[in-house]
Amino acid sequence: MVNVSKKPVIKTFPETKVIFTQATGPYDKSPQEAWNVLNLFAEAKKLFNENTVVLGMSLDDPSATAPDKCRYEALISIDQDVELGERIERKVLKEGNYAVFTYKGSYDNLGVAYTQIFMNWSKEHEMREANIIDKYLNCPTQVAPEDLLTEIWVPIK
Repeated sequence: MVNVSKKPVIKTFPETKVIFTQATGPYDKSPQEAWNVLNLFAEAKKLFNENTVVLGMSLDDPSATAPDKCRYEALISIDQDVELGERIERKVLKEGNYAVFTYKGSYDNLGVAYTQIFMNWSKEHEMREANIIDKYLNCPTQVAPEDLLTEIWVPIK
């Protein structure tokens, strides 16, 4: 068992402008690759500030997609126009309703947290077609892995 909330809080994710990069491969490697690219770009452009929202999206189900085909996106919110760089793209995340679960612990166990959520959640709300969003609330360079906080935003109707 991992430390993830059993009951979600229902929230609306606001429309958010983001820049992002995507990496393909097993989820134990592709997030790190994507974050290395995005962090270097964002730090060089001085894009991180107190209002920056840091997000991740695993676009494929690893139980249904070959590990080398799984796609991960690292995203950060932007509040200014940014000239894009190599492997950096821009998009707008649409507003929507989500069931939000809070997970505390290492990113290595996020997959276990997802499994626990879907095994134990009595779905009072119907899911809708959209990606689950991981919202990272603190920074892995500033806290121990066991103290990392992540909100898992599951799209609902």
